[in-house]
Amino acid sequence: MAGTVTHEKSDINFIPALVGMLLMAGLVFLIFVISTYYFKSSTTNELNDKDTQGVALELKEIREKAHKELSSFGWANDSKTKVKVPIDSAINITIRDYKKR
Repeated sequence: MAGTVTHEKSDINFIPALVGMLLMAGLVFLIFVISTYYFKSSTTNELNDKDTQGVALELKEIREKAHKELSSFGWANDSKTKVKVPIDSAINITIRDYKKR
């Protein structure tokens, strides 16, 4: 039989192909996870930097205003019936008056 076509009679071994496909799927998944983490962290850092700069300036201004307000004498109301005294001075006056008793 000179013109007879034959084929391989043993089963095909799928294990190397399966292992290769699993490795490729794992590699694609790993690249996806790493790129997602990198994108999220870089975006978060940019937003935090922008927010921090504005907040830091506002916070500095608020603290300066509060320090000026809390460390000066003045009237606490418009009718000038209550006096605003810095806390350090108020503590010293209270201690001095307490010692006099």
